[in-house]
Amino acid sequence: MKKATDSSAIRKPRKDNLKRGGKKHRPDPDAQRHEIDLDPITPKMREDEEAASRRKGFRLAVALVIAVVLGALMYVSVKETVISNPAFELKYVFVKTEGMLTKLDVAKASGLKPGDNLMTADLSHVKANVMSLHGVKSATVTRDFSGRLDITVTQHNPVSWVRCENLGWVPKKPGAGLLVSDLGVAVPCVNMLQEYSDFPEIQDETLAEVAAGGLIANDRFQAALKLLQSLTKREKTSGESVSVIKVVNDCTLQVKMKSGLAASFAWDDLDAGLARFDIVIAEAKRQKWSLTSLNLMAENVVPVTFKAVPKVSGDAPAAVPLVQPARRSATGQQRRKSTR
Repeated sequence: MKKATDSSAIRKPRKDNLKRGGKKHRPDPDAQRHEIDLDPITPKMREDEEAASRRKGFRLAVALVIAVVLGALMYVSVKETVISNPAFELKYVFVKTEGMLTKLDVAKASGLKPGDNLMTADLSHVKANVMSLHGVKSATVTRDFSGRLDITVTQHNPVSWVRCENLGWVPKKPGAGLLVSDLGVAVPCVNMLQEYSDFPEIQDETLAEVAAGGLIANDRFQAALKLLQSLTKREKTSGESVSVIKVVNDCTLQVKMKSGLAASFAWDDLDAGLARFDIVIAEAKRQKWSLTSLNLMAENVVPVTFKAVPKVSGDAPAAVPLVQPARRSATGQQRRKSTR
């Protein structure tokens, strides 16, 4: 017969009884610590890594050899099909231009010669070479791949010689002559054309510097150029063509016509002076006067010198009334007063 179990005799062990075995463990400060390598490299692993490194180096070497071989093959291919291909060699240079610069001058300036490869030629560099020629206003360069190079050049349009002996510019002398275009660009004379022998000249010894191929920006010179162009447009109606325009001083431009007539203009008041010129020349043609000089700087009257007194029955020629021209600028009046 089993004994009855006393529930009061079965008890859970106490927590403090579980720790009765001893005191709490504390680390010894004098104890040595040893690091444990959790990823050790064994000889087998080292051997595998060296084998992988050798395989990687071999693949890189093979890739390099292939790249060199492909580059060499590509070079040989390009050389045979493009660089050394006679189909792309320069055979003809066609130049289209009119003016002082000859076609041979332009072709030489291009920098190309027969046999050069048109595929590899730098056309922008060729154009820059052509544009460096004094007198070239614009240029275009094209090519086809049958051996032809086309160069089209527009040259500046010279309208007058420039005389400035202080700077060594003397008209009608190739190498020492200087022309000026209708835009005021200085164009050295490298080839003397027949038409240039009849050009007028602008004399200005006050110029400090003239750059070949550059704009002559001096105000008085620009006024003289404008006066030349204005008088040239009037040749058919006035019957007078310009021979020389001289910058006399800070105020005066003196014009000498091929007929011998001399006229003085204020460079800073050209429009009013030209209006007076038109009136006097028209009246001289109507009256059949022969004039030797005109002072068109005066505002209210125009002093005139006659070559010979016309034969008239009665009184001498009366003064001709002028249309009142536009008033000069205050700056121009002050400048002229200061030089009197």
